[in-house]
Amino acid sequence: MAHVPRGVVQPPHRDMGPKAPPPRPRACLGDFIWQGPVPAGSTSTTERPGGHQGQRPSISEMVETAWASASTFRGSDMRGGANGARIRLAPQKDWAGNKPEQLSRVLSLLEPLAAAHGASVADTIVLARKRRHRDGERRVRALLRRPW
Repeated sequence: MAHVPRGVVQPPHRDMGPKAPPPRPRACLGDFIWQGPVPAGSTSTTERPGGHQGQRPSISEMVETAWASASTFRGSDMRGGANGARIRLAPQKDWAGNKPEQLSRVLSLLEPLAAAHGASVADTIVLARKRRHRDGERRVRALLRRPW
């Protein structure tokens, strides 16, 4: 079977992340302008960033920031959400539901961290929330192991 013609597989333009090997051997190869390819990162997501230990946002602040970022997703054009960290920009950063004071404090801690590690602010928001969520899970497990 020959490769599928380009016009058949062209979805709407989306950020598709770094180029990776195709999932199937017969998948279309090559770069397409509609893919919006992103260069591969230079660091692993499993590395733990150093520093900023004394200035960590609380677990609830990180979860609320990540939720506020994800809640900007629009189903009409499939844009927004955590992708692009649009939560940093007006009008989303000023919405009362996003707690502007808390949001600016959390972002002021995460933006330098993202710059230091070559990550996007959007990825840093999501990864920091995940890390703080794991910290919370450890605390709950420790409480559940205690004899009452």
